[in-house]
Amino acid sequence: MQYLKRHAPRITVLALLCVSAGYVWTTASIPLDFWSESERFNARSMPYLAGGAACVVALLLLIWPGARPSLEAYDIALPRPGTRAFGSLTLISLMFLYPPGLEWLGFPLATTVFLSAAFRVMGERRWRRGIAVAVALAGCFWFAMNALGIHLEPAPWFLRGVVGD
Repeated sequence: MQYLKRHAPRITVLALLCVSAGYVWTTASIPLDFWSESERFNARSMPYLAGGAACVVALLLLIWPGARPSLEAYDIALPRPGTRAFGSLTLISLMFLYPPGLEWLGFPLATTVFLSAAFRVMGERRWRRGIAVAVALAGCFWFAMNALGIHLEPAPWFLRGVVGD
């Protein structure tokens, strides 16, 4: 047990490296449409970037591990089982409600509601800031997807004639 406590950071980094390398390896099996094979940005681009970045970070952590933590760093006081169950169950229920919300509310509004509710559940007390961050994230992501030509439903069914395509 002492060995695991002493080498837990290295074992974790090795696991990250293995998972990242496997992710990059399986990215090659993502099928491409014939018209996107010659494009610079296709369905494999972001997975290659994310997996490669994770591999680089894992290798850097293996080369420069930093200061060794003391063994007491892993002796933390965990909360009693069930004390945080309400927050966890609320987040899980929000995740299950998000896909139907996409159908009914559209991407920007559903994402804003989901993120602001999740921020609130996780303990953010300044609700105006949580809503502002959620609106900014949802809006920027929606505009980025539109710029890439990926269609995300912009508005509820009753606003499609006004706001939609």
